Amino acid sequence: MAKQVGDCNYEAGTCWGQEIGWVYGSMTEDILTGLRIHAAGWESALLDTEPPAFLGCAPTGGPASLTQFKRWATGLLEILISQNSPILGTIFRRLQLRQCLAYLIVEAWPVRAPFELCYALLGPFCLLTNQSFLPTASDEGFRIPAALFLTYHIYHLMEYKECGLSVRAWWNNHRMQRITSASAWLLAFLTVILKTLGLSETVFEVTRKESSTSSDGGAGTDEADPGLFTFDSAPVFIPVTVLSMLNIVALAVA
Repeated sequence: MAKQVGDCNYEAGTCWGQEIGWVYGSMTEDILTGLRIHAAGWESALLDTEPPAFLGCAPTGGPASLTQFKRWATGLLEILISQNSPILGTIFRRLQLRQCLAYLIVEAWPVRAPFELCYALLGPFCLLTNQSFLPTASDEGFRIPAALFLTYHIYHLMEYKECGLSVRAWWNNHRMQRITSASAWLLAFLTVILKTLGLSETVFEVTRKESSTSSDGGAGTDEADPGLFTFDSAPVFIPVTVLSMLNIVALAVA
């Protein structure tokens, strides 16, 4: 009986995975399932239990974390350019505009990668060519980008403090955001482009779920620092390493 349940043959020829239950065929099946539910006009509710349920441990290592982000970004971009796009759901189905915007915030992760890569290249380019793309403090338009910059980061920091996180965690995650954009999101963007052109297929990459345990066998929450990341050698770091070396060369030459 256990083998029959485990092989899932009972789902063959049924609506499971298409109209019932989790939607199959996506690396981010949770997002796709929720999107299709909302597009059908259904309402969702948050179940907030005490103590919290369904908690898991994200990978703490650099390669494992970026591999997971790459998998998420690949699945999100595939949804964005498919018939299940939240834009199409708002136009032709019953997905509300605010729901569409909420989904787009997440599904646009990999779309940001090429733009953030170009932005990251502006620094060494300006150093090597002795140019500047930012207004100086004496320019009349300097106050506007400066105000936007400060407002965004102060608000972001306030959100971290409200969640009980430290300034160090905010700073480390801010730096990790740049690394993720130039590595995991960029590779996910290229993966989906190659798949769309028929040159490659996306592969589901499994990441190891890690947990910190104390000497007495319990969860070592006191020893774990959510603001720290472990970095090892992995191909996913190649774009970030190249960017770092390019910046070092630009600083040395300048």
